[in-house]
Amino acid sequence: MVQIDQIIAIEVFENELTIYTHEKIYRLRGQLKKMTERINDGNFVQISKNTVINLNHLDSLETAFSGNMTAFLTDDLKFSVSRKYLTELKGQLGM
Repeated sequence: MVQIDQIIAIEVFENELTIYTHEKIYRLRGQLKKMTERINDGNFVQISKNTVINLNHLDSLETAFSGNMTAFLTDDLKFSVSRKYLTELKGQLGM
């Protein structure tokens, strides 16, 4: 089991979840929605159709191409924030 606060981000491709932590990257079968429901402690926010990040590990946001943004997280991870989810992310950050 992985402690929730250790999770930096979760990404899904088809039915394979990739869970990023400081120590290790875990791969398992599942759905992003179900995993998000299990770990929902208020610190996780969906930033694209296939990615959820832990706001406690968010270092910075940078404007990217065509209105999207790039989220930079601990351990040199970066993910694209789609416009569809940008409003929710800004709301969570109090922007």
